[in-house]
Order: sequence, then C-alpha cells, then structure tokens
Amino acid sequence: MAYFTRPFFTLVETFWTVLPLVVLIDLIAVYLLVFKEKMDPRSFSFWMVLIIVFPFAGFALYLVYGCNLYSANIFGKKIGRDRKFGLMDDPRIKGADSPTDGNDVRFFSGFRESLPQIISDLDSARASIHLELYRIPGEKQMQDVVDALCRKAAEGLDVRLLTGRGIIRSLSYMRKMNSSGVKITSFHRRFFSLVSTSFRLRNRRMMMIADGSAAYAGEQTFVRIAGPAASRLEARFLADWSFAKGIPAEKTETAGNRGSTRVQIVSSGPDVSGSADPAVLEYVAMIKSAVSSVILSVPYLVPDENIYNFLKLAALSGKNVSVIVPEKEKYWYQRWNTVSAAGSLLESGIRVFFSGMKIEESIMCVDESLFGTGLPSFNSREMLQDFNTSVLVRSEPVSGEVRDYLNGLISESSEFTEKDYAGRGISARVKIAFSRLMMYFNRGGLWDWPKTSWR
Repeated sequence: MAYFTRPFFTLVETFWTVLPLVVLIDLIAVYLLVFKEKMDPRSFSFWMVLIIVFPFAGFALYLVYGCNLYSANIFGKKIGRDRKFGLMDDPRIKGADSPTDGNDVRFFSGFRESLPQIISDLDSARASIHLELYRIPGEKQMQDVVDALCRKAAEGLDVRLLTGRGIIRSLSYMRKMNSSGVKITSFHRRFFSLVSTSFRLRNRRMMMIADGSAAYAGEQTFVRIAGPAASRLEARFLADWSFAKGIPAEKTETAGNRGSTRVQIVSSGPDVSGSADPAVLEYVAMIKSAVSSVILSVPYLVPDENIYNFLKLAALSGKNVSVIVPEKEKYWYQRWNTVSAAGSLLESGIRVFFSGMKIEESIMCVDESLFGTGLPSFNSREMLQDFNTSVLVRSEPVSGEVRDYLNGLISESSEFTEKDYAGRGISARVKIAFSRLMMYFNRGGLWDWPKTSWR
C-alpha cells in the first residue's frame, strides 16, 4: 500500500506550498469574471474552466486574450469623444453614421488597378492628406504613394499617417516621410501597441482621405468615394487621431455632392460594442434585406451561430447564398475551424467555395444592389475587440461590379460539398475538434504551424 500512497503524499506535499497562491488566483479570476466582465455564457464557461484547471497558465491567457477591463477603462469615453466629430449619429444602429446621398463611388479589384487614381487624387490635394493603415505595406508597393506624400508634405499640406500598431521606423520610407514633414503616430500607446495589439484590440481600419472630399477604403479591394461620405471617413480619421494624440476635437466640414449614390459608414470596436454590436447588426441588416441572393468572401469561418443563423434562414427561404473562403489559411486551426463551420452551412443549402486566391477582407454583395466592404470577419471576438470601419454602398452599377468580382473568385474556386464534409477522415475529425478549442485565439496565432489542406 505504501508503494501507492507515498508518491501521492509526496505530490501533495510538493504542491501544498503553492496551494494558497492557486486559491488566491482562482478567487481573483472568479471575482473578475463574475462581477467585472460582461461575457457571453460560452466565453465565461471557457475561461472559468481554463483558469480552474490551469490556474497560472489559464489566468495568464485570460489577462492577455480575454480580459476586457483594460479596453473598458481606455475606450469607455472614446465614443463620447467621437460624437463630437458628428460620428455615429444614426439612432437605428449603434456605431453607425447616418446614410449620405450625393456620393460618387468607384470599385477597384486591387491596389495596382487603383494606384493611378490614388496618385492623381494625392497630386490634386490642396489642404490635407490623411491615412489610417492597419498594415504597413512593403516599400516596393508603397513607393509611388510615399513619393507623392513627401511631395505634398514639402509643399506645406497637412499630411498625417495613423498606424494600427507601433511605428516601424526601421523602414526607410518611414524615415523618409518623417523627414519630409509627414506626421506619424500609432493608434495605441507605444508599449501596449508593441506588446498586445497583434492579437486583440487592433485598429484594423484602412482608409485614405484627400482634402476631406475624396476617400479610399479597403484592404485588398478598394472603393473610392467622392462626396459627403468621404467627409464621414475624414471625421473618423480625425476622431482616431484625437484619441491617439490626446488632443481636442478638430472642426470638420461636409463635402458637396459629387453623384447620386447612397453610402453609410459603420464603425465597430470595443468602444461601441455591447448588447447591440454594430458589426453583427450590419451583417444581419444586409442579409435580411436580400430578395434573391447573398454572396460574400471572408478570410476564414468560425463555428459561431450569431450570424450563421441568418445566413441559414436566408438559404432556407429560397435565396441563393454563397460563401468564399481561401484554400490556405494563415494558421492551421483557422483551416479546420472553417471546415467545421462550413458543415453546418452546407446542411442549410449554402454553397461554400475554397479559393486559391488570398482573401484578407470581408466583402458582401446583396441582390446586385447593395454591398459592404471593410466588414469584420465572422468572428465574434474580432467584432467585439477590434476596431473596424465598414462602408455600405447602395448602387446597382457598382454592386454589379462587386458581384462580378466575387463571381470571378467563384469561377476559379473549388466547391466544398456535403459529400466532401461527410468523407473527412479520422485525422480531420480530430483536428476539427481540437481547432474548436482554439477559436478564441483566432487571428492571434499562438503557434504558427504549417498550413494544411482540408483533406
């Protein structure tokens, strides 16, 4: 008997000294989760179990990935500051601006296609050029834009660049812009920006505005907006710049009409997320407005029912619903999350396509009359914890171009069918089961494992 009891008591004696610390950590975690956090039941259960089973590692992961107390403290007053810029004044959707008419909108399927028009707008600017970038492109891709920005800054224009993360001053063109008079800063405080914003509370907004009257939005594809909606994007930039620099609100003016297209700007993030998340509401509003078809491209899928139920309902109501995802994901578990989520969509009659092209942004087109770009991914964590600005455009000609672009992706994609999903092997089933545990770390990547095919 001593053969069995001695190791047991040795183990108890070893951990007895740290037991009070374990209990203290668990009590702190329980207090924060129960009384301070506002989480959905699944997130609450996940973190509670993780912290109790793995007190030290679980608590550390919670502080890094799950704790919202920092964002509530830092961003709690941001929405009030933003409204001083006239933003988010639509009473129907929290975080949305009122729709504006009188806009001219053009769609570009890529940066190279849009570059001549971008350079033309930069050269035509007479007062200001403002850029807000989540990712800092490579020097080769940015060369023409950088040269134009430096020229305009040297002419005395107000040229600003707001980055989503810490400023990479080692890039030669960043130094060049700084020396030319371009004002550069990052959205978050430098320490937090460099330490944490690779996986949560990221500013994913991508926009460029010239003179407050011509604006570009998008990450992989782009829309050019001339008119009152461009002024809304200008106000969005100035509000974020005011937050980053800690300066008072700046005066904004509304640009005159340039066309006849209706555009609405919707901003989401931890400053406006709550019981009525604007990112979810804009998806739902677009899906519910569909009469015949919904087609969208997303970087990945997550097994989350918040929006999928409306997509399923649309498909079950006889509408044609198609979803395009990339064949190769950035992280291995995103691939298997996508396969898992696709299974439930296929059962409702939704068609799922795997594209060989890289997809970095979410685009939705409804009935060739309405489309949205800059939409956050189908990930409740990203919708709640990242800053996004979406552009919703109601225009049959432009929406037709977007639909043609998405149909082009479909024509070069392989369809994932119910037969494919049912035929997955044991290895695939195990990976899917494990990847569902990793869904809370999506787009953060704890480990950058080799990319795999769904098969």
